[in-house]
Amino acid sequence: MREFAKDFQRHLIGALGLVLIGIAIRYLVVPPSNEFHLMFETACRRMGILCVLLWLAYPELKRLPSWLALAVPFVTAVVAFRPRYALVLVPLVLLILFLRPPKKVAPPPGRAKRPTVRDGM
Repeated sequence: MREFAKDFQRHLIGALGLVLIGIAIRYLVVPPSNEFHLMFETACRRMGILCVLLWLAYPELKRLPSWLALAVPFVTAVVAFRPRYALVLVPLVLLILFLRPPKKVAPPPGRAKRPTVRDGM
């Protein structure tokens, strides 16, 4: 049960993606009647595909650094208003992401030392 509660967001994203794709399929059977329905069908199709892709990539996305969650919307907003800044900002964020030194992970406290030959295994 804990595993389900731990990944509840992932299951919720997957269910939302399936619902949105289901709505888009409904519009394939019954074609949209006006501009709003056409726009809604397109949005459901695109967001449904995006949600399913997020559902698939969720374990990898949880490993990304937290600063990236703030940097991506900021860079997207700046590039939307000033497209020329994309030439500088996008490579800068990618360089910081990939060229950062890895974090040193300390061994968890209380873990038993592995016996060696000298310890009289």
